[in-house]
Amino acid sequence: MTTVSRTRWFGCILVTLVASGMDRSLGAWAHRVGQACPEIVGVHAHFSDADTNAILDRDEDGVVETRRISGADEIQESVGGVTVRVGPTDFFQTHPAVADQLVRHVVGAVDVGPVLDLYCGVGAMTLALAAKCGWAMGVEEGAAAVDRARRSANDGGWPAEFLRGDRKSTRLNSSHRT
Repeated sequence: MTTVSRTRWFGCILVTLVASGMDRSLGAWAHRVGQACPEIVGVHAHFSDADTNAILDRDEDGVVETRRISGADEIQESVGGVTVRVGPTDFFQTHPAVADQLVRHVVGAVDVGPVLDLYCGVGAMTLALAAKCGWAMGVEEGAAAVDRARRSANDGGWPAEFLRGDRKSTRLNSSHRT
């Protein structure tokens, strides 16, 4: 199984291979593919021996372990007027142009804040809403996506906060507001 993230604005590709065991030839393969396709800026692998149909297995801390085979750890994408970081295991829309339209449509429909964005992924919607409404919070299960969303907020100076959790276990109160 292979997942591919390609940025619309920057033209970079990040490849994640999902395999049941490490094969020494992956490094050579990644090198050849990178030479043949310079848009590929990073190749990662996620190894799972679990008996499940899940593509990516999280550990108890919500982390999906990957091994960088070559290149970059993340790429950047511009969506709805904000730039976000996308890693090898993060959920991001497969068609960035549609993601951009979706974010712009939702932001255009929201008049007031603050905003709570559940299942926020890398935070594109949250950051765009924070820019319009003055503050927003995103909640996401994936620890790496939360980390990247926080760094994207910091990079852009966006008034947003991100928590790792799910809709059932995350308890919000006024102390979360920064």
